[in-house]
Amino acid sequence: MTRTQLLLSGVLIRLQAAFTPTGETRPRFAIELFPDEPAKYRLLHPTGAILVRQLASEYEPPAASGQRHGSITGQRPRPQERTVVLRLTLMFRQLNGRDGVTALLDEVKDALWGFAPEGARGAVWFVADGFVCDEDGIWEHALD
Repeated sequence: MTRTQLLLSGVLIRLQAAFTPTGETRPRFAIELFPDEPAKYRLLHPTGAILVRQLASEYEPPAASGQRHGSITGQRPRPQERTVVLRLTLMFRQLNGRDGVTALLDEVKDALWGFAPEGARGAVWFVADGFVCDEDGIWEHALD
């Protein structure tokens, strides 16, 4: 499994654990990787879903992280320092209430804040969140 796959897997497992009620075997809503074909995705869960994907990565220049380029030193360079930005897309049938996207956005942040997935060099922190759309009664928000 690659580093990015480990990060995604760790976030999925953390969310599934956080949203599975005691004594139950499944979370309150779907938690899965973002679909390969988003245009064909259909929200089937009666409450909603959280879809997880890599949005982007930002890299530090090798010199900024105390590294030298391998061709100069003749050694294999360590990987550049990288900050991975994940996007969690919350798709829910309610805006307000216990299972509304507004409350769940806060619950998701509480579940992930400070969590360090396997393969990460630090803990999760947030960049932005916001409304994406309301289409056919499904409220969609993004958390990066």
